[in-house]
Parts: sequence; C-alpha cells; structure tokens
Amino acid sequence: MMTSMFESLLTLPLFQGLGRDDVTRIIESSHLDFRKVAAGTAVCRQGELCDGLTFLLEGSFTTRVSSAVGDWWVEEELRAPEVVGLDVLYGSRRTHRQSVTAATDARLMFVDKHAMGAMIRYFDVMRLNVLNRLTTQLARADRA
Repeated sequence: MMTSMFESLLTLPLFQGLGRDDVTRIIESSHLDFRKVAAGTAVCRQGELCDGLTFLLEGSFTTRVSSAVGDWWVEEELRAPEVVGLDVLYGSRRTHRQSVTAATDARLMFVDKHAMGAMIRYFDVMRLNVLNRLTTQLARADRA
C-alpha cells in the first residue's frame, strides 16, 4: 500500500521534487483521504466552502463555471494528475469558483487545510510548487 500511495503522490504537481524520505514522512504523519468516485459524482460545487485540496489521481473531470444568474457557463475537461481548490484555500473568498464532476470513474485524494498548511510550512519544495502554481494561475487570469 505504501508503494502505491508513494507513486500516486509523486505524480501530483505539488509533490514533485520531494525525496523518498519526505513522501514517506507525509504518508506516515498526514491524514490523506483517498476516495474512489463513479462517473457523474460531484467533486466540489461552485460556491461551496473550500476546506482543503482535492487531488485528482486518476480519471478525467469536467469543470463548470456558471454566471451568477446561471444564464451562461463554461466547461473544461481536466485529466489527472491535477489539484482543485489551491486558488481559494487561503484567500479571503474561500468558496470554489467552479463545479468539478468526475467524467469517468476516478480516484481522488483529499487533504484538509490544516494538514496542507503543515506540509507547505515544513517542505520547502512543496512551498515553491504552491507558489509556482499560484503565480501561473494569476498570470493566466491576467492574460484573459
């Protein structure tokens, strides 16, 4: 089981660059909630409170952003590995900006805000990965 979890974590954008000992420490000391979901299952809904990060380990997902009155929406397909919620987890507006639904049977990992914060504080590489992801998202939003 440890090898499977170890390999799954290494594919994730925020965990890349961590050493074997670091990943082993995370597996042993952090609560990582692994889940399997069926196609059509909602992973998160636009407007819901974001209280942790959801990592997409396997499968494909549909994201949907709707206007405030619901008269238009934009959908996009995501493929694992990916992370959902990073852009709002520590912001002043901590609600999901999009709905995410499993398009296929999928595997997820959920890490709550407290555990994620501890990992970011402890592992320099993870902190750099988070900053890199956030600045990339900001740059994309600025161009749009």
